[in-house]
Parts: sequence; C-alpha cells; structure tokens
Amino acid sequence: MVSGKEFKGSFDHFFSSQKPWFSLSKKIWNPPVDVYECENAIVIKMEVAGVKEEHLDIATEGHMLMIRGVRPEEKDLERSSIHLLEINYGQFERAFRLPDGIVVEDIQANYTNGFLRVKIVKSDKPEDTITVPVRIDGE
Repeated sequence: MVSGKEFKGSFDHFFSSQKPWFSLSKKIWNPPVDVYECENAIVIKMEVAGVKEEHLDIATEGHMLMIRGVRPEEKDLERSSIHLLEINYGQFERAFRLPDGIVVEDIQANYTNGFLRVKIVKSDKPEDTITVPVRIDGE
C-alpha cells in the first residue's frame, strides 16, 4: 500500500519535471509555476525571466489555457570553459484546465520582472469555449 506522502511525492515529481514527459525534443522546458486561488480569481504565476513579451503566447483553446513561449539561447556566450549550466533555453508550453464558469474575455495577463501572472476571474456567467488570445500588459 502506498502512503499519502509517497503518492504526493510521485505526483509532485510528475508535474515538476524539468522536461515534460510528453516531449520528443530536448529543447522544450517547463518554467516553474505557482497556481493559487483568491476570493475572486485563480492566479497562475510563471517564472519566465529572459523571455521577451513578444515571445509569449497566451490563449484559450476549448477548456484549456495555453501558455507558450521561447527563451532564445545567448549566442554571444563563449563556452570554452563551462562550469555550470542550469538555465533552460528554447521553447516551452504549459497547459492548464480552466474551471467551469470562466469567461475567457475576462482573463488578464501581466508580465513584470520576469514573472508572468495570468489572472482567471471567477464568474457566474456561462462558460465560453472559443479560442481567444490574451493581451499581456507589460512593465
């Protein structure tokens, strides 16, 4: 029998892997994410330092919120004597299931100091499933 602590550890490991399990490319990475709920909204906070705002794409697709982007590798870096490389570069994609009762036109995004915050406002209005790009408010 698996204990609750062992299950939580396995569950956390599955979703915190640096490389998505479904990826066929080593160039895809998973930016770290915090998801929390407030009284009137659900907030997704993603650490994407070094990603330019124009390289971020946030849209709803059906019942999913898709966040895609790319952090280009620095080309001017001389790598003759590498000591440590922990920063991930390349493309990323994260998908989040939207709860019922969300009006996609009310989703807000803000990108400041390397953090993307997506605010999903709770609503009693009927759910909408059209594809809608989300505008990002910059610094």
